[in-house]
Amino acid sequence: MSSKSFFIINYGCQMNFLESQKIAGQLEGIGYSYAPDKMNADYVVLNTCAVRETAERKIYGTIGLIKKYGKSGVKIAVGGCVTQVKGKEIYDRYKQVDIIFGSRNKEMLPQFFESADKGKRILNLDEIVNEDIEYALSAKRDSKYSAFVEIMKGCNNFCSYCIVPYARGREISIPPDNIKDKIVGLIDKGYKEFTLLGQNVNSYGKKFTDDKDRNYRFLDLLNDLEGINGIYRLRFITSHPKDFSFELADLMATSNIIAHSLHLPIQSGSNKILKLMNRGYSKEDYIEKISYLRSKIPDIALSTDMIFGFPSEDERDFLESIDILKKINYQIAFLFQFSVRTGTAAAKMEEKFIDNKTKLERLQYAIDFQNKISYERSKNYIGNIEDLLFYSSDKTGKKLMGRDTHNMIVVADGKKKDIGNIKKVKINDGNSYTLFGSQLNE
Repeated sequence: MSSKSFFIINYGCQMNFLESQKIAGQLEGIGYSYAPDKMNADYVVLNTCAVRETAERKIYGTIGLIKKYGKSGVKIAVGGCVTQVKGKEIYDRYKQVDIIFGSRNKEMLPQFFESADKGKRILNLDEIVNEDIEYALSAKRDSKYSAFVEIMKGCNNFCSYCIVPYARGREISIPPDNIKDKIVGLIDKGYKEFTLLGQNVNSYGKKFTDDKDRNYRFLDLLNDLEGINGIYRLRFITSHPKDFSFELADLMATSNIIAHSLHLPIQSGSNKILKLMNRGYSKEDYIEKISYLRSKIPDIALSTDMIFGFPSEDERDFLESIDILKKINYQIAFLFQFSVRTGTAAAKMEEKFIDNKTKLERLQYAIDFQNKISYERSKNYIGNIEDLLFYSSDKTGKKLMGRDTHNMIVVADGKKKDIGNIKKVKINDGNSYTLFGSQLNE
């Protein structure tokens, strides 16, 4: 058992967030304590994201800051997607870093810590032999009622701009019994809401970690979870438009537990750009699937990702993306400028790169445009009665927060004893990203 402390700095997606929770649970399980902040920890773990260049740049600045102002003798461990791609480069360039680990060997951190305590520097990007061991790690979850549950790792799509297949490897699915056992165990601890995680959940079941052949796909998993008592609400991310099926839309429409929200990243409204991105669908394909989904679930709330300034994007392509924002009428859109990731196909399109000024102007226009759409959609919720699972207090400590079936954050009056309970809330107001309501007497 150790008397030393650690602090985790997380970058990136929900998958990274869950993995940081697993690291924390693992370290606390063998006696390490969680430090109040990064400057007072014996170990600082940076769990990195390689999707965008800005996130990667932050990592290098943080390393120097911790080494200069952190606790005397602090050890720095850097892992995740960036190190899986650039681990050797970071190891050679940043001597302040004591441990470099990858995106699939986090359960080896206790051994790495022990070696670092003996003065050794570690560079280990090996994939673990038995992923069932990694899956069994107990996460230190921020919420006592809502939990992320990983159902698969990796990606086989190789979108031309994306580093994920290189950083996280090929798709591989967690066996269904492991997933169901994990959820049942969490229900026994009081959890009520679950979000299934994968780079492309629609591809679940093509290959399993135990190498067993199963005729079992994502729809089968959702049907099985429907039969588990104790699941109040179920969400899943991320879905890929080329794999999202009418059958899945049908299942969502008839489900008693699946939320009326869907994140379906279109990335661009231009067929020319979608082809260059290697997305595998046209905007017409996308619109057809959304139209069918809305015919089955009229109140479905949609969110998306979109990239602006992709190589060779011209004014027409840009305006087609703006038109998609208008036509689909997303509740939320996560909008980004194109970020070059070394090793991807898009990085080789240098002669077609868009200048930064144009990229930023297009991005800002899109953000302003979408903010107005989100605001108007939020106003349409006023007067609705929503079932809400309260999961925490708000920043003031005077009100409670939760997410509704449309994945909107809702702030409402309530008492601390209401946290973890499902209450009816009337929506009174809203802005682009948050709704405000009052709890109804029952």
